[in-house]
Amino acid sequence: MRASSPLVVLLMVALAALAKASVFGGRKRRGTPGGSAFCYTTPLNRGFFHRPYILRPSGLYKSNDDDASTFSVPDASPTPQSSSPSLSPSSSSSSSTAIFPYVRVEEAAHPLLHRSLPRSFAFFLQRARAIFFPSPCTPSSSPSSRLTPATSPPPAIWPRLREICRPEYPLLTLSTLTLLLAASVEVAVPHFSSQALSAILQQKGQTEFFRAVQRVFELGVLAALSTGVRGLCFGLAGTRIVCRLRHALFKSLLQQDIAFFDRTKSGELTNRLTADCVKISNVVSLNVNILLRQAIQLLGGLLYLHRLHARIALLTAGGMAVIFLVTGAHGRYNRKMAEEIQDTLASSNAVAGTSLSLIRLVRTHVGESTELERYDQALCKTLNNMEAHDFGYGAYRLAVRLAQTGLLTAVLTVGWQLTCSGAMSMDQLTSALFYVQFVMNASFDVSDQYSRIQEALGSATQVFALLDRTPAMSVKPLSPSPSLPTSAPSSRATSSPSSSSERHGASVVFSNVSFTYPLRPHTPILSSLYLNIGPGQRVAVVGASGGGKSTLLRLLARHYDVDAGSIFLGALGGREGRREGRR
Repeated sequence: MRASSPLVVLLMVALAALAKASVFGGRKRRGTPGGSAFCYTTPLNRGFFHRPYILRPSGLYKSNDDDASTFSVPDASPTPQSSSPSLSPSSSSSSSTAIFPYVRVEEAAHPLLHRSLPRSFAFFLQRARAIFFPSPCTPSSSPSSRLTPATSPPPAIWPRLREICRPEYPLLTLSTLTLLLAASVEVAVPHFSSQALSAILQQKGQTEFFRAVQRVFELGVLAALSTGVRGLCFGLAGTRIVCRLRHALFKSLLQQDIAFFDRTKSGELTNRLTADCVKISNVVSLNVNILLRQAIQLLGGLLYLHRLHARIALLTAGGMAVIFLVTGAHGRYNRKMAEEIQDTLASSNAVAGTSLSLIRLVRTHVGESTELERYDQALCKTLNNMEAHDFGYGAYRLAVRLAQTGLLTAVLTVGWQLTCSGAMSMDQLTSALFYVQFVMNASFDVSDQYSRIQEALGSATQVFALLDRTPAMSVKPLSPSPSLPTSAPSSRATSSPSSSSERHGASVVFSNVSFTYPLRPHTPILSSLYLNIGPGQRVAVVGASGGGKSTLLRLLARHYDVDAGSIFLGALGGREGRREGRR
């Protein structure tokens, strides 16, 4: 009984601490909609079993609601009879039950700030199953399909990357040469490090020790110089590539038809111009840089292990194969999730951009809560995809680390057997352990950079699709119209009397014109319209909202092509002439 007394005391202390944490350890949360309510949450209710306690003006009480538990207390102000409030069930709820005294007021949980771990894990399993075992009957839910035509083939990413990188070939060549030099030098560092360690352990003398240390220092300085030049060249190339890519993408966007901008929000396009282009440039300036360096070090380490003993080299190569299989699967998952994350980010940015650009209209109609709800809905989709991405990365790191641990255990076991049998010396075993660790670190970097490249290529898919997109209407190179002034001192100035007479002497004829907007193909705007406006004639078009008044000007400027009929502007008719000249 005495032996168990300390355990009982410890158990009682733990229970008391847990009870104190339950009362005083709540988190602050936001107010609940539909009333002046606040939420009190204890540590026991966080995570898997979160049920917030809500404090309303009537007091603190517990209800049978699945989403929130409420408790009722009277006014918490001190009274002469009692120094603490007494609990009593609320009269508005017959099923309420008092639990503990109210301690602190906290705001109710926001759905974006409180996440359920099992639900996030279930979503991760759902996305992984959809990526690795896709169902042919399930259509893609990615919103990126609206950015490009459904009939356009998937872009070839690597040829396009080579095309964009071609002007930077001198810099990339120099950086590749310095990369080879730095990687080759770093392969030799573990050899001399193991020699220095052996000299210490076996007491071979100062001469051999300092010779090995000197080689380590010289190789380190040479590797540092090569690494600096390599980083500079890759960085300059990446900076120039991202600017060139943004220029090409913005030029392609400017040449798209108006119907494309009708169905694509500006926030999505600016997200492609900013975040996606940076990720693509990082592939060249950072990811490929590190991947090539570590791949060379990995190959050099395996060759050195083969020189020490073929069995250890073969065992290490087998471990690398397992790691790369896991990396390939994670890279495939990472690329798909990157596409979905960038798409949902673009959608949320589009919602925010629209709301902020029309903030006066939003404020006039008291639509702040509605816009916030729209933004939260878009943000929830992004959060779900990001959490699924994080679960995938965690599973990947777990699998790779387990494979590395198993490989190191196997190498130690085999090395012990070879040393006991006399097939390897202690110096060789020490060098082998150094190089096995060297190869494992290199393999981890190769795997990590491969996953990052796949993630960047997922973001690059839509960028190159936009670059390759062909507008529905023919687009010619952008240039100012020869018949219009490029600059004017005032809004009424013209380039010359002849150009003014040409514009005022043209007639406008809408001949049997029918038109529907591309986004509303089943809602006709104009049907068999005939309109003749003579030179110099002033005409007022009157009609209800949505009757097509503004559409006439848009068709005249050829923002859209008519479905049927023709439009004549002077001698130009139908789809003839440059659109810039018409405008």
